[in-house]
Parts: sequence; structure tokens; C-alpha cells
Amino acid sequence: MRTRPAEDALWTQAYQSRAEKLGTSQSWALSGRLAISDGKDGGSGSLSWSQEGQETMMSFRGALGKGAWQLQSDADGARLELADGAVSFAPSVRELVLEHVGWKVPVDALAWWIKGLAQPGKWEARTLDEEGRLIDLRQSGWEVKFANYSGPADASLPRKLSARRGPYLVKMVVREWTLGPEVLAVD
Repeated sequence: MRTRPAEDALWTQAYQSRAEKLGTSQSWALSGRLAISDGKDGGSGSLSWSQEGQETMMSFRGALGKGAWQLQSDADGARLELADGAVSFAPSVRELVLEHVGWKVPVDALAWWIKGLAQPGKWEARTLDEEGRLIDLRQSGWEVKFANYSGPADASLPRKLSARRGPYLVKMVVREWTLGPEVLAVD
């Protein structure tokens, strides 16, 4: 029977292996659901998100088409188009989302978290399972929970994520994952 420290070392090694494989993936896409709340107001709907290198495309449709938007970003900046045709620009997705949502949605970190990885840099605490997958993470003041991983062990991806910081909450449920080249086709 192995001792707990030996298991933890194996789990950490498995996490590092997953992080090397998934962290270097420059092309990925997902479709699912997104919900955000600031403790008073919020919204939810369908989300399509694709990443190809520095290019990001997100498409959101709320219930009955309310709150629909499309976001595109690349090295030159970010562009947000709302359902009413209004268009906004900003130097980064983070700044654009802050302007429209009014609070700091951790978009940069979400691109890592949704793959079951800590954003590169410091993290305060984490819990891994025996296959090296994140179960809980505390990073940049956010409490993140991961669930329902699927796929091969060294590349398994979470199907559920919730991130909370004070009254702020972001939840994602992924219906479909795509890893690999040419994934920027978002509906």
C-alpha cells in the first residue's frame, strides 16, 4: 500500500503531463452553456468558443435570443458585436468584457481553467484526483471547481466548471470539445 505523499507525487506528475499536452494546444473549440452572475444580476445561454493561436471567437445566445453577442479578438485587440448591431472595440478581451459587464470576468484564466488547467503563474491551492486532474483550484482569488472529465487520461477535459470570487460567479457546461487545427468555425 502506497503512502499519501507518494500518491500526491504521482498525481502531480500526471497533472504536469496533462498540462504539457493541453497547455501547448493552440487550437481548440467548445460548445455549451455559460452563466454569469454578480450576486444581483446575471444571465445564461448557449456559448460557442474557439481558439486558434492568438485568435479567439466567442458567440453567445441567451434565452429567446436575448443578450446575444459575438466577440472576436487577436493580437490587435478585441471586437464585440451585440444583437442590436452595436459594436465596441478595446485593446483586450478583458477590457472589453469589463466595460460591458461591469466586473472583471476572468476571461484569460477561463481559457486555461476550461481545459482543467491552472493559468500559468501563481496559484494559492489546488486539489488533484488520482489521474492528475484538477478538482478544485484557488487562483487570483477565484475558487474554481471542475467536474465530469471525459477523454483519455492524459488529455481529459472537464465538462463542468464553476468559478466564484465573492458575489461573482461564472459557470460553464461543455457539451462538445474539439482539439486540433482549424477550429475557428463558430456558428
